[in-house]
Amino acid sequence: MAGKQTRKKVRWAPSQASPGTDPALGDFAIPTHDPPLAPRDEVIFLLHTGAEIEHALLVQYLYAAYSLKPPREVPPEHAAKVRAWKKTMLDIAREEMGHLITVQNLLRLIGGPLNLEREDYPFRSQLYPFRFRLEPLSKDSLAKYVVAEMPNISDPTDENKAIIARATNTSTMQVNHVGIIYARVLHLFSEPHSSSKYHLADEDFVGNIGTRQAHYGSWGGAAPVLVPDISNRSEAIFAITELAEQGEGMDDSLTRPSHYQRLLSIYREFPEPGEWEPSYRVPIDPNTGTSEGMDEDWNPEDDQGQITNPRSLKWAKLFNLRYRMLLAYLSHFLQTDGPLLDEGADYASRGLLNKWTFDEMRHLSQVASKLATLPRTEVTEGDPGSSDRAGAPFELPYTLNLPDREEDRWRTHAAVLDAAVHLEQSIEAAHTEDAQDVLLQSLMQSDSTALDLLRAVTSGVPAEHKSDFAKVVRLLEDGVRGFRIGVHHNFWRGCTRDQFVALSIFDNPLFATRPDGTFDAASSNLIKALRGEPPFDVPEEPGDGSYDPSHYPRMPAEHPPLPPQAIDYIYHWIESGCPDSDPPAQVAIPAEQ
Repeated sequence: MAGKQTRKKVRWAPSQASPGTDPALGDFAIPTHDPPLAPRDEVIFLLHTGAEIEHALLVQYLYAAYSLKPPREVPPEHAAKVRAWKKTMLDIAREEMGHLITVQNLLRLIGGPLNLEREDYPFRSQLYPFRFRLEPLSKDSLAKYVVAEMPNISDPTDENKAIIARATNTSTMQVNHVGIIYARVLHLFSEPHSSSKYHLADEDFVGNIGTRQAHYGSWGGAAPVLVPDISNRSEAIFAITELAEQGEGMDDSLTRPSHYQRLLSIYREFPEPGEWEPSYRVPIDPNTGTSEGMDEDWNPEDDQGQITNPRSLKWAKLFNLRYRMLLAYLSHFLQTDGPLLDEGADYASRGLLNKWTFDEMRHLSQVASKLATLPRTEVTEGDPGSSDRAGAPFELPYTLNLPDREEDRWRTHAAVLDAAVHLEQSIEAAHTEDAQDVLLQSLMQSDSTALDLLRAVTSGVPAEHKSDFAKVVRLLEDGVRGFRIGVHHNFWRGCTRDQFVALSIFDNPLFATRPDGTFDAASSNLIKALRGEPPFDVPEEPGDGSYDPSHYPRMPAEHPPLPPQAIDYIYHWIESGCPDSDPPAQVAIPAEQ
């Protein structure tokens, strides 16, 4: 992948329609590269730019979401709105992650290099929507997000014009629509025709790439997270259309609210400055560095976001390490093939990369939320700056490139994870308030387990896997990516084996027994739910709008089904009498905090 994007220079001719632009694209004509690029090369360039934009947007949306106060800290009449805003911002960020992965699949389809980079602080371009800026959620920042995601509106309303003007004033530069990129990419992917032959040729497509792509079954979270299979031109066109319509879309759908529509809804509800404050005073562009020794790209305003409180600074650096791990695991996954689980439902090496990527998504969310409660600077009691909070810096590592040799990639992961463990130990030792911190202890335990598995992979010695009850709980937890789900939540958390087998969900026992008292897997609701058998056999969104309260969707709802190996393992565990782990009577995964 490309190196860090801090001084990227692209030569453009004056804005005009690109070669072969479809007249139907109208105002979506974009600047022309000088010299002109061949269609495949232009697609790769635009997809690289799209990937960087998706990455930058998801990071900015995450930071904005983490800046929101918990409902208990806002006026009671606004608590429900703030909770809904945070959920919406996080949902959109997750969907942007799906877009980022989908772009990698498109690059793989045409044999282009993958790209997980993103715009860095000083970089600007005619194609980027606005200058990258981590900032608390506000009416001004929402205006930029709305305009960036806005579809091509030929006759904008007065409200649209006011939002565009506000976004332009806020960003001090024109805010570009992201949709122009995908409009052009969609045109280049379309079938050549007599009026325009400036399209991808059939020989530009690479075959037999399915094993090296990401798929919804591995990467899909909630149903709106799009990671469609892409193996040919028509599937690529479908994927681009879906991606564009969900986010930056060329079609302002009312049945499936786009990012634009959801952000516009928040904008309309969000208070003006000087009214009540839904966001913490987290810094703009938080960072862990100093201006000393920086080159001409350094912006003096960045000092205003510098985290100097010793305790907060360590947590910020831990956040950066975990951000690096997430990107490295994702990159490594996309450069390998093979199954996620072996026949015994234990993780294959590629499955570990998939699991650890999702683990780091959760860890980043947890550490970012903590940083928003910590002081940015060293302050004394009564200091007017004492309410200034720290924030998640999202600083890119010195490189996202991975070594060429597979064994060296795993060594790289181990080195970064080892650095995280040492930093966690330093936090624990230096700050009494963190010594018993639940999050810190959870991270240390998770990292210790991951290091053991990494060492097993690099040494070639098989790792010892949990079995029996603990393994069943792990399979269920990983099936929802470790995130909190549904109205019944993650019911397996906080349970011993005996408590688990006695559970009922909405008065439906999870486990069935035969007349002789033995467990009956085939008749157990847990297996029926995982397999999608009656009464767990209805679509999550019935096409005819009907609803039968006696039937339910397949579990886990709004997530891909568990892999067959996982369901088979749980089935045989039940048939074997639901044996406990060793030592017995232990909680496999703690209850939600």
